Amino acid sequence: MGSLGAAGSMASMPLAQQKRLVALELPATLNGIACTLKFKLHPRAESLMVSAEPNAKNQHYIWQHYLNAWAVDGTFCCYRQKDKKLFSTQPKAVASESYFYEAQQLTAGDIKFLEDFTSRATDERHRELNRDYVKITQLTFELRERLKSTDLLPEVCGDLEEKLRWAERNLGERYHAGIENKCQDILDSLRSGDDLFYKDEMRCADFLYFLALQYFRTAKMREGLSNIPSYVPGHDPRRTAKILNHIFATTSALGCSGKGTPIKSYSSRTTRRFPSSRGTSRS
Repeated sequence: MGSLGAAGSMASMPLAQQKRLVALELPATLNGIACTLKFKLHPRAESLMVSAEPNAKNQHYIWQHYLNAWAVDGTFCCYRQKDKKLFSTQPKAVASESYFYEAQQLTAGDIKFLEDFTSRATDERHRELNRDYVKITQLTFELRERLKSTDLLPEVCGDLEEKLRWAERNLGERYHAGIENKCQDILDSLRSGDDLFYKDEMRCADFLYFLALQYFRTAKMREGLSNIPSYVPGHDPRRTAKILNHIFATTSALGCSGKGTPIKSYSSRTTRRFPSSRGTSRS
């Protein structure tokens, strides 16, 4: 933590100097861990840099670029099963929740459950990837605990808390956005019937991880993982569901990678466009 972790070292600093130090050091700490995660999990993903960007409150669990393919003049029809209702809407308004990827602080029981689950993998790369992912989700909470031992002024602590909350709410969203952006050209190629990318080992790996992540990150999948039996005291499946979907995605992607798994393309010739059977947006 450097200066931020040194209790008593900042007491004599003026407010402006404390703010400048914090403004430089906290983002550097978060960005350093984020970059480590980026290169270990997905070397060519977009940056997860902490920035002054506003919160992306409306976070999609189905990629808008998917949904846009069904839109005509920016809108499409959805069918909400619960209400038995057909309605017209826009891609930005469905398959999303407020702060869907917001990180949650894990208990010792949660971490033990995840470690028990992760340690079952036979591939050491797989175990390392998933342990690193757990670490990044807990980074802001660890930083917040360390800051309690400092003598920062209240105004500076307020600035720090704002940055930590930004990271908790947005790093997960930005990670998914990076994966999606790297595979947008692949999806566009598939829509035109071109699957040559699949012969490139790196691009194939990109695609398999992207595809697995899209499948396991949905609200319905998270709901299922939130209801699994818990055998570890202090473990709440609702807290670990966001991490389990990542573990399942890496398991699936690594399991298919390098095996020459065939892919098949299907074309829809229907006149009506229904991108999702759920067709819901929750906040």
